[in-house]
Amino acid sequence: MRLLYTFLLVCIISFNLYSQGMHDWQVITYMNDVTDMVRENDDIWVATSGGAYRFDSADSSATTFTNLDGLGSLNLSALTIDHYDRVIAGCADGTINRFNPASGIWTVYRNLEGQAIVDIFSDADTLWAATHEGVAVYLIRENNLEFRDFYNNLPVQPGVASSIAVYNQRIYFATQNGLLYAPSDFIKNNLKISNAWRVLTTANGLPYNAILDLAIQSDTLYIGTGNGMAFINRNNQLSNMTSWTSGQVSKILFSDSHRYLIRNRDIFFWQNGHWTYTSSEENLIKAGVIDQAGTVWLGLEKNGIKKFGQEKGFLVDGPATNHLGYLIKDKSGKLWISSGKFKLSFNEGFYTYDFHQWTNYKFFDGTWNRKNSMATVYEDATGKIWFGAWGGGTVSIKDGVMDFYHQWPEAGRMVISTRDGVEEIVIPEISADKADCLAGADVSVPYYTVITHFNEDAAGNLWCANYLSADLNYVAVMPMNSQGEYETDCAQWRYFGANIGLSRSESELSSLEFDAWGRLWMGTFEQGIQVFDYNGTIDNPGDDEPLIRLRTSNTNIYSNTILCLKNDLDGTMWIGTSGGLSSFDGSNFYKHVGDIGPVENKINQIFVDDFNNKWFATDGGMSILKADGSPWDPGSWMHYTPENSGLPSKIVNSIFVDNKAGEAYIGTEGGLCIFSGPIAEYKKDLQTVAGGPSPFILDGSSDYVLKNLVFGASVKILNINGKQVRLLSSENGGVEGGRATWDGKDENNNYVASGIYIYLVFGDEGISGNGKIAVVKP
Repeated sequence: MRLLYTFLLVCIISFNLYSQGMHDWQVITYMNDVTDMVRENDDIWVATSGGAYRFDSADSSATTFTNLDGLGSLNLSALTIDHYDRVIAGCADGTINRFNPASGIWTVYRNLEGQAIVDIFSDADTLWAATHEGVAVYLIRENNLEFRDFYNNLPVQPGVASSIAVYNQRIYFATQNGLLYAPSDFIKNNLKISNAWRVLTTANGLPYNAILDLAIQSDTLYIGTGNGMAFINRNNQLSNMTSWTSGQVSKILFSDSHRYLIRNRDIFFWQNGHWTYTSSEENLIKAGVIDQAGTVWLGLEKNGIKKFGQEKGFLVDGPATNHLGYLIKDKSGKLWISSGKFKLSFNEGFYTYDFHQWTNYKFFDGTWNRKNSMATVYEDATGKIWFGAWGGGTVSIKDGVMDFYHQWPEAGRMVISTRDGVEEIVIPEISADKADCLAGADVSVPYYTVITHFNEDAAGNLWCANYLSADLNYVAVMPMNSQGEYETDCAQWRYFGANIGLSRSESELSSLEFDAWGRLWMGTFEQGIQVFDYNGTIDNPGDDEPLIRLRTSNTNIYSNTILCLKNDLDGTMWIGTSGGLSSFDGSNFYKHVGDIGPVENKINQIFVDDFNNKWFATDGGMSILKADGSPWDPGSWMHYTPENSGLPSKIVNSIFVDNKAGEAYIGTEGGLCIFSGPIAEYKKDLQTVAGGPSPFILDGSSDYVLKNLVFGASVKILNINGKQVRLLSSENGGVEGGRATWDGKDENNNYVASGIYIYLVFGDEGISGNGKIAVVKP
């Protein structure tokens, strides 16, 4: 990678959260995959793949930090504390973040963006950062970090780098191909030339070339390798630690009075002149610190932090990973989330969140593991939740009872975990009749049933997409019985596939949607759209119309790889593809791109809210097409990216809007977002209108905001005598979505006088509301 090391490229971001609208966002991430730890007095800072937290060991509480708190990246990889007592975090994307505890502000430095930082080391006024490509150096100032240089002209290629340390006026860089070192005074020495660096390998006495960790203690540099331990003293003499005979050393934890070595999951303690094995953890030990009392705290891969010797550790409540595929909010107010999506699986099962606690579900034993590749989730009219898995069939859940459809004949296990504990459930083999309901895919792997989508028609039938089904029944339909429940007996189900003309290539179904005429639109991978008009009857093939095939060759759609379909409240069909967004208004197909389209062309999901606003989840962020605007007007589009919003990742997989709650729930590759912006705040009445701040002080620092307005609302501001001083509407920019904003000025752009003002809210359908505003003019 070519880096231009000039001050012009130093990107320093100090967040003013309120001014950037961050108060409209919440972010919940997975913070139990620990990557590094550092001690700050009685607190422990923990770096994770979902942000950072400061742990108070006295009361086992944690203060978490995400992008909303100013972190430039959530995938943290390294921590250190500088001589100004400020925490510095290195990230897997190359950003460096420095925390000012006095102001609570993180400052972000992007000089190494695009390189994975594996370790950082603070030495007096110098910060060193190690990547897999080389070494960077910064000068540490009280209020900023000053990037100075990057060194990658080395005598050997680092390959996989692991650690960095300054010892005895040398910078040591640990790699898989040996231990590189050079003078740490980069002002007097030109570290840009290869001859400035030396490398220690087995030829020089190292027990192994791959270096895994460095640690300085008792005036000695200790070196953990892939097969042995070594150290360097103040005379720069390299020696092997002959007392260690247990192979790899992945982590070194030394203090003045305690010494521990880690070998992946195993812990060894120096006692009575030799190394003694003490115990092992179930998860890899990725980090550790020794606190002031001599207690060892371990940072575990995917299992939080733990005090050495205790059975239970500390977990931050959250989803099982930061990969949130498709999500819904059910009728009871609970979120259900798949860990994967169409053609992208992370094998982490599914998660639920009731806004008090996260619960994570994962399957084990043989083919049951396939159910962890959850690709979609749906709530039917009866309140039953359906998950479709890539290779694992379905899971349905209602009132705590689970039901399964798949083909394999064995029992399995399910592990249900929360931050408070783990429950394991043995699942018996399913009955033979359920094993025949959904055939496996036409692939070489047996029992591999791929369920990609669910939807219901106007008659209440539940349709299920069975991708590449080997029995040629690519769509299964579950009719509703006389008790108001969907038939669980698949002898009562109906099937469509080859019998209606679908070919094998057309059976790679990604989405099902019904249009304004009740026709079924079937989106496929690489074969466009098949439209099936069954005339509302699933039992009478005689009235079925021939399939209509829609491709790039005969319509105005961007790509034949269809990722999602959604019919809006006006009857327009929106078509999300891998190459862009299209729409069909009943007569014509249109393309929507650039200023009159979503922020990115890969459309992962489309959601239409109660007011016909269209929400688009893309690989470049989230876009909204306002219901009261035209798709051909750039002003009708709103775009949210990690740069201008609280999104923790640009890859947005799914969106669910609850207009009653005034929130949008957004599944991303960086965790869950909850957005309460103006478009999400539309209400059906004005019973919950809220305004603030109160009193409204006209010092220019903030506006008066009215929230929870009805669609199409306008607001009149009156003085105490009833004279109108300001009209706020969508036409003049005073109203956006369900939110009105008043800057305290009248129609002549002058600040109003102190006093009590009245606001009157009017809706298109005559709905009205009112309230008072106390204005103070300094």
